[in-house]
Amino acid sequence: MRHCVRIYLKAALKRRVALYRVLRPQRATLSLVPKRRLWRVDEMWLCANRRPSWECFASVKHWLRTHHPPAQRPRSPQQTLFPE
Repeated sequence: MRHCVRIYLKAALKRRVALYRVLRPQRATLSLVPKRRLWRVDEMWLCANRRPSWECFASVKHWLRTHHPPAQRPRSPQQTLFPE
């Protein structure tokens, strides 16, 4: 994978961060943090900590708006954003 998600383990267990695997339009690792009753993108990186495209960010933001309304937490860490 060539990047480290282990640093988020304690925060994820305390539900301070949610971790996801993005499959489309690019394969990436996504972390979300709760802010003002909404989940916000904290970080998103491709393999070897490369930056995702704007299209990838737009897809994630659209997914957040449509699937995670206010005050709703993601169901579980490591969910797939775009199932095949």
